[in-house]
Amino acid sequence: ADPRDDRQRLRDAQRHQLQATHLAVVSNVAAAAIQEASLREQIAATRVIIADTQGILDIAARQAALGQIAGGDVAAQRVLLAQDQAALPPLEKQLAKVEAGMEKTRLRLAELDALIADPDFYADESRRVERKQVMTEHGELSKRAGELDDEWLAIQEALEALV
Repeated sequence: ADPRDDRQRLRDAQRHQLQATHLAVVSNVAAAAIQEASLREQIAATRVIIADTQGILDIAARQAALGQIAGGDVAAQRVLLAQDQAALPPLEKQLAKVEAGMEKTRLRLAELDALIADPDFYADESRRVERKQVMTEHGELSKRAGELDDEWLAIQEALEALV
């Protein structure tokens, strides 16, 4: 067998492995983007719930002032409002963190795409170490994208508990 053919097969295998890893990462990023849209809708729904709870509290306070209901009912409504309000900021903070991670991953994937698409990247034997580093980074990005997906799921579950 010709050693040049072996090197070409190795380069082809590395390129295909990078492309497969890239597709997995892109898929994870797309899933996270879909989850982001869902999370944003849940946050909006939580804000509506908070506004409605505030309206109910205002009505209850007026009724209590007129002696139509007990002060305990107003206190219970205040507790509900405080719980709803307290749950929202941490979720918004988590969302911002996950979005930043998604953006960073997306940008780096674009850089790696440019490398993967460049035939010189595979043809230049002096870039063997760099190819290995790119493959390693692709694997790390895949892992990070999976972690971001897990965070999204946890945030969604927390929001669903509020709604």
